[in-house]
Amino acid sequence: MADTHQLLTLPVEPLIVAGLVFARLGGLMLTMPGFANVPRLARLGIILPLTVILFPVAEASVGAGGIGALQLTLPVMLLGMAVETGLGMSMGMVMSMVVSAMTIAGEVASVNIGLHIAAMLDPLTGNRGDAIGSMTSMMGIGLFLTTDTHLHCIALLGESLRTLPPGALFDVPLSPGLAVGVVMQAAIMAMRVGVGLAGPVIAFAFLIHLAISLLGRMAPNLNLFFSIGMSLNVVAGTVILMVAMPTIAVSFLPMLQLGTALLAQMIGL
Repeated sequence: MADTHQLLTLPVEPLIVAGLVFARLGGLMLTMPGFANVPRLARLGIILPLTVILFPVAEASVGAGGIGALQLTLPVMLLGMAVETGLGMSMGMVMSMVVSAMTIAGEVASVNIGLHIAAMLDPLTGNRGDAIGSMTSMMGIGLFLTTDTHLHCIALLGESLRTLPPGALFDVPLSPGLAVGVVMQAAIMAMRVGVGLAGPVIAFAFLIHLAISLLGRMAPNLNLFFSIGMSLNVVAGTVILMVAMPTIAVSFLPMLQLGTALLAQMIGL
């Protein structure tokens, strides 16, 4: 009976703090590039140790007016889990939008060189896409991981436990409009940068089409576009894309830094 009484009188607040930290980390892992499509057990094996590591930070940042001041009813706890998960998912979505710039660059280049007709299954997203877009998508995630940007994102989530302690989000210090605005800003930036990264291929494809059009005007009976134009566009465009790929990768790296800066802006750093 004494043991049962001790179990019933255990402090509940640390368990709730740990649960909220787990929810915020879970939301991040659900949408962060490179982790969204890993097996659930593997993702759980990442989230649990990180929860243990970040728990002291969260516990120290929760003040006397934090969780303890709330009426710990079931709806309040479920709402807290939902809010924390939404914050983590918003942070992951920002980086997903940033990394999607490489996917956009590949798809725009594929359309211009004529390879968008052949579709394949993208193993990272589960959607059907062209081969060039899938390749650049995997390259973007590879750059995201090899530059340790994912570690920087986790570190920023740890900092968010100080600026936005678990349970303090009930006081609405983080406006939903700010989070949505940051995600939209990342999406617009990804579209602009993605088209810019595909710029060399777009320019070269335009020159090929212009040359074929001029030759077609000079010899209209040869029908050069269908005889040699499409093949020349695919071969030459693919060569230009392969030559420009290292430059595209290097030009994409500052985009990752801008993404982490947007995350810092979202959490108030």
